[in-house]
Amino acid sequence: SCGWTGEWPPEHLWEKYDLHCQSCSGLLKPAVIALGERIPRGAWTAAEKAIENCGVMMVIGSQIAISSAANLVSKARLNHALVVINSIGKVAQAPVPKDVVVAERAEIFLPALAVLLDCPVPSTDKDITA
Repeated sequence: SCGWTGEWPPEHLWEKYDLHCQSCSGLLKPAVIALGERIPRGAWTAAEKAIENCGVMMVIGSQIAISSAANLVSKARLNHALVVINSIGKVAQAPVPKDVVVAERAEIFLPALAVLLDCPVPSTDKDITA
């Protein structure tokens, strides 16, 4: 409610308890934009600027059904970026031939991608196989 930002509580704590802000007692919310929420102007401007020079745009867990997401994907394609779409649902914006579409849950896809890219993967309590 107050706009506080900081470290997200320990893993899985939010699954068991309603988490409240220590400043205003409002519910804590992760720094994501939920369906129906406005994208903050600064975030939108930063996204458009990043797309100007990106070589790869990754769309994770989205069906690209919202016009703002579709707009960003279209701009990335116009700038010749490779678009990688990770979604288990049907994608609303039809992929173009050079797009890479991975129909897998993000919690499986992203750690597997990190392994392929030789990036450190944080340890989890789940066995991840690629």
